[in-house]
Amino acid sequence: MITRVVKISLLFVLFILVSGISTHLTLTLIIKGEDSVIVPELVGKDVVSVLEVLTDMGLNTKVGGSEYSATVPKHHVIFQEPEPGTEIKKGRDIRIVISKGATCA
Repeated sequence: MITRVVKISLLFVLFILVSGISTHLTLTLIIKGEDSVIVPELVGKDVVSVLEVLTDMGLNTKVGGSEYSATVPKHHVIFQEPEPGTEIKKGRDIRIVISKGATCA
């Protein structure tokens, strides 16, 4: 009697384990199957070319503001998120901050 209960319990646990693994593998394949791209280096590039590159790659551009910069020319990117080299899916947002140029003294 006890061995029968143990066998049924083990079969149930095995069924749950196999179901979980197959669900995980299926979802992983579906998610990985979507088109993904590698985020390019945008810092230091002018806004017009950045918009063209991201649009061509199927990514959205979100401007997160603008800041003064003594090192980056006006209308060029001074910050981006996510970082260059990150793999993301098409249709995702890339946040950039644009330089206002050097501050006026």
